[in-house]
Amino acid sequence: AAWLRLALTEAPQGAVGATGAAVTVADSGTAWLAHARALAALSGTTGNDTYDTHRRLASAAINAALRLDGPARADALLLMADGFEGTFRGETALAAVRAADGIVPGIAPDELARLRETYGFRVLDHDVDAQTATPRVCVSFSESLAAERDYSPYLRTGVTGLAIEAEGQQLCVSGVVFGESYDLVVRAGLPSASGETLP
Repeated sequence: AAWLRLALTEAPQGAVGATGAAVTVADSGTAWLAHARALAALSGTTGNDTYDTHRRLASAAINAALRLDGPARADALLLMADGFEGTFRGETALAAVRAADGIVPGIAPDELARLRETYGFRVLDHDVDAQTATPRVCVSFSESLAAERDYSPYLRTGVTGLAIEAEGQQLCVSGVVFGESYDLVVRAGLPSASGETLP
């Protein structure tokens, strides 16, 4: 407890040292959470060491989350998300924020929306596939689609007679004609194979 009190009076670097000592003395969820918070405060000031600081932050937050319950665990999960995103694991960061929201609904709605938009199920690209006997337009997604699902309610083409099929992470529209222009609208709610839906 003395190390945690000392951490409150320290600048970020000193707070990391003090909370690290608290973790060594008492391997408790409270100490790990304080250490994760100190690392989060330090992460904005570390310059070239940002990746390593975020890696340490994610590890400390994991240890806190494993030892805590309720709102304190949700706080640890939010810190964990910060660490994951800082180490280029955005999808994992999104999962951590969703888990925190499951514990304390509405805990970080703006962060959840931002991460979902950036790392959640989304459209990545579209392309004309002219390698087949008949051309087709394909929309690529960030996750796989269910091949057996009917995706026609989620795609508006404005043209009749086009076939829609899911292949891996692509939704392809065949029956298009070379040289023609088509408007395709992918609708919100389109589900991935895992059950995620397009915002």
